[in-house]
Amino acid sequence: MHPIRSEPPAHRRTRTAWPRAWASTSLLVLGCAAANDGQLDPGFGTGGIVAIDGVPAAQVTLTRAFAAVEDSLGRTLLIGRGATGDAETYADSYVVVALGDGGAIDTGYGVQGTASLAIAPGSGVTPFKDVSMDAVLLPDQRIAVCVSIADADTRPAVFLFALTAGGQVDGTFCPSGQPGFLYFGYPQSTFDTPVVPGCGMALSNGALYVSGRTGAGAPGTAAIARLTATGAYDTNWSDDGIAYVDALPAPLAAQGDGKFLLPTFESIMDGSVAGVVRVRADGTIDDDYGVEGVALADLGTGYDAPLALTVDTQGRALLGGYTQTFPQFTTTCGTCVARFTAGGALDANFNPSGAVSGTPGVVRLADIPTIPGRIVATSDQKILVAMTAWNGPYPPQDVPPFDEDFLAVRLLDDGSPDPGYGGLATPGFAYVDIDANTVSDDVVSPGAFVDVNGRMVLTGTSAVDGAIRYAAARLVDDKLFADGFE
Repeated sequence: MHPIRSEPPAHRRTRTAWPRAWASTSLLVLGCAAANDGQLDPGFGTGGIVAIDGVPAAQVTLTRAFAAVEDSLGRTLLIGRGATGDAETYADSYVVVALGDGGAIDTGYGVQGTASLAIAPGSGVTPFKDVSMDAVLLPDQRIAVCVSIADADTRPAVFLFALTAGGQVDGTFCPSGQPGFLYFGYPQSTFDTPVVPGCGMALSNGALYVSGRTGAGAPGTAAIARLTATGAYDTNWSDDGIAYVDALPAPLAAQGDGKFLLPTFESIMDGSVAGVVRVRADGTIDDDYGVEGVALADLGTGYDAPLALTVDTQGRALLGGYTQTFPQFTTTCGTCVARFTAGGALDANFNPSGAVSGTPGVVRLADIPTIPGRIVATSDQKILVAMTAWNGPYPPQDVPPFDEDFLAVRLLDDGSPDPGYGGLATPGFAYVDIDANTVSDDVVSPGAFVDVNGRMVLTGTSAVDGAIRYAAARLVDDKLFADGFE
């Protein structure tokens, strides 16, 4: 096993020049009447975009969306933080908003299209650094949601709740004997960085698995728990329902054979390299994968931060991250994707010439500052990457106004950009500016997904002129159908 020896640097926003011609070209093409692959879907919201700051009829205000999932009726559920009630009953809350196929709020879901869970004062539910959330659709059509938190005693934990198909909080879903909490038994966190997501969820053979942070002295830096249908630990799996792994706590990716993948990194001189850890179906490290269970890929010069992970239909892991120098932060913070074979070797058939990144098996998507949110592998062997793209002046600035936008890239099986996708001058790239505003802060969440009709749904948060909102954009794809993504 390759232990994790140090932390990558916390994300510091870095700017470089991104030609505005890209933005103007994309907006022009995306506005055309005939929508091609990767262009905004005119049948969704306003010109393919939805931005919501509240639902007055439900006394709900919205701030940041951190996760999303498609439910059994094809609705897009945006999940994040907000508030409920009026001036007298105000309460910080986790809030879910349901969007119908056309992007309008589905008022038949929950209360006027929303479901909420108030965060009671003194409950110990507080964000752990930047809030990290994940969600999955359960086999019985409920939605399970996890949140990475630190309680009042600074113990790392996962706050967990479930919603019925109709948008009601499921009061029977109470893990660990303490409603709402999963504790992995250790008092203080081994992690202290807002870069790395703090919890993940995945389904395997109908069972729900949740990953999260552990504390000092734990037998691993992350834990995976298998839960019963009521959210309790499944004590028939691993060690009383918990497996400890030396890896980062999220995202958690499930293979079709019951195995799991978690991201990791290893320190090297003047930086770090990203990697993947594979866990067997019984919760033990799969020593047959890579080297002693770990597959590594150097994404670029400096520090690699792995943030997105999935498995394609051939069992190949796709790892997305960004690489950046430290402490100078003088080079572009750009998204890279590495692909590993089913055995954990870098895939020489992915960017085989090494022309895109200099390394076969790794693709550098663009020399613009981007942060990956989600990778989706499709049944036709294509790869979709949802990212937050920085668009602003150089040198870097650490104070608002920021200018970030949604960006999706589709790659072919060999790692090259798909020339039939997107509306930018650069083939394969689809750019979305939620507000068409040069000082908006549009951040893609890890909840981006491909729906049952093959359309990429970019989800996240848009902030402009002091207003913070849930946001979603849907991109057209008439030929793409997703399969097997968690």
